[in-house]
Amino acid sequence: MSLGPRSAETLGRTLIARLSAPRRRRCGAYRFRSDFNYGRDRGPAPATARRAAVCLLLYPRPAGWSIPFILRSPNLPDHAGQISLPGGAVEPGESPSQCALREMEEEIGVPVQQAQRLGTLPPIYIYRSDFLVQPLVAISRTRPAFRPNPAEVDQLLEIPVACLRDGRSYGMLQVARPPLNYQAACLWFQGHRIWGATARIVGDFLEQAADLFP
Repeated sequence: MSLGPRSAETLGRTLIARLSAPRRRRCGAYRFRSDFNYGRDRGPAPATARRAAVCLLLYPRPAGWSIPFILRSPNLPDHAGQISLPGGAVEPGESPSQCALREMEEEIGVPVQQAQRLGTLPPIYIYRSDFLVQPLVAISRTRPAFRPNPAEVDQLLEIPVACLRDGRSYGMLQVARPPLNYQAACLWFQGHRIWGATARIVGDFLEQAADLFP
């Protein structure tokens, strides 16, 4: 079943049902797992892991339903210069979903009230930075008037879901972190590489919803 850009209500209802259903397996995230983690991302996160959240926002464009990604500023303390979803650390007294929407507004200028929460994906533990990241899936009925924050965002990437599910976008990335060199599965979009936790979140989302997008 393919859902066009005018059927936001139908898409939203379908995703709410799928994201709330029991998940019997989880292959999408591990398709993009790096062997360098030695399986440490498979087990439960340490109780001391820092909590964070990101927002996977769906919105309509002529190119089809799309998701905004950001090229992170090279000056940020964590995951600088990488492609990610809008997000950040959970603040005291805040839920992960509240954090995801707040960070989305702060980083790319999408008002919290414009995004309808649909559900969550399984949390992702990032061994390198010791973050346990909760992904929130949300939807906007119209394309937001993005206002990227230059202090945190070098570039906004509007990527159609159809591109993310296209097998021709999948590849391998050689990662050099002296003295280590290793390969990681990734997604390519217009010369940009999406890998690590962000690719794993995309993999989880596509496992739930790839058939809903043309």
